[in-house]
Amino acid sequence: VRPRILLLGGDGTRSGVPRHLDQLTQTLAAQADLTILSDRNLGGYDNVAGAGAAHIELEGLRNSLNPLRLWHGLTGTLRQVREGGWDVIWLHARLPALMLRVALTLRLWRPHAGARLMLSYHGIPFDPGHRAWAAWASR
Repeated sequence: VRPRILLLGGDGTRSGVPRHLDQLTQTLAAQADLTILSDRNLGGYDNVAGAGAAHIELEGLRNSLNPLRLWHGLTGTLRQVREGGWDVIWLHARLPALMLRVALTLRLWRPHAGARLMLSYHGIPFDPGHRAWAAWASR
C-alpha cells in the first residue's frame, strides 16, 4: 500500500518552498500518493502535477496580516488534515506549520493513530528580517 502524504506549502510564488516540494514530488512520486496544499499558485507550483502530485489551492496559507484570510487558511487546513486520512503530514512553510502547531496546542486537532507529522524549516522563521510578532510566535 502506497502511503498518502500531504505536503503543506505556503505562498504560491516561485521561491524555495515550492521548488523543494517540486523536488520532493519528483523523488517520492513513485513510492507515495502525494498531495500539495498551498496558497494560490502564482508560478511556484506549475510543475508538481506533471511530476505526479495532486495540488489543492487554499487562500490563506501565505503570510498576511488579514485576520479573515488567516482564519480561512486555518479552517481549510484543519479540514484537509482531519478528512484526508493522511499517513504523513509534512509541514514546509512557516504559516501552515504555525497554524497546525497552535491547533495541536489548543487541542483543535489530533492526528489519527498511525499518522506522522513532519516539519521542515526553509529558512529560520525567527531570524533577523522577519516581523517581530511572527518571529516571537515561531519561537
